[in-house]
Amino acid sequence: MTTAGGGTAERTVSKTGPHSLDPFRSSVDLNLIGTFNVSRLAAWQMSKNEPEDEERGVIINTASIAAFEGQIGQVAYTASKAAIAGMCLTMARDLGSLGIRVLAIAPSLFATGLTEGIPDEFAKQITQGRGVPEAPSPAGGIRQACPGDRREPDAQRPMHPARRRPALRPEVVVTSA
Repeated sequence: MTTAGGGTAERTVSKTGPHSLDPFRSSVDLNLIGTFNVSRLAAWQMSKNEPEDEERGVIINTASIAAFEGQIGQVAYTASKAAIAGMCLTMARDLGSLGIRVLAIAPSLFATGLTEGIPDEFAKQITQGRGVPEAPSPAGGIRQACPGDRREPDAQRPMHPARRRPALRPEVVVTSA
């Protein structure tokens, strides 16, 4: 599992000029390049594993809700986290035939109904804010998974053409931080 996360707070254009390129590069290097590097090396090692229930391993990369709901001044962080979410499907397609699953999670806030003691204004922002998902229960951490995740019955999953077995599919999960 990769959890790299860091960046700089800088607007694309400010009173002092355009966003500095070096901090943008540093964020992409840490968040995206680092995540890809760990994933490719882990995938290589997993590809050598003996399959267990037709699987050799799982790669879980951490994106962020910022990948979908970036804030002012988060352009570098948002770009790198959106890229992690974006590479999930292609990486899953690359590695599925080897029996390696790839997932990307996007941690976020979610409403649990446990707002006792929190000022009403803040509780309202949490539960009705744009992009803030509602969990089905206080115990429910997973909000959403891509259609076709591993919990579907095998009959509904596409077969890998070369191996005539279910192809592994990516998941993007929005959950609490």
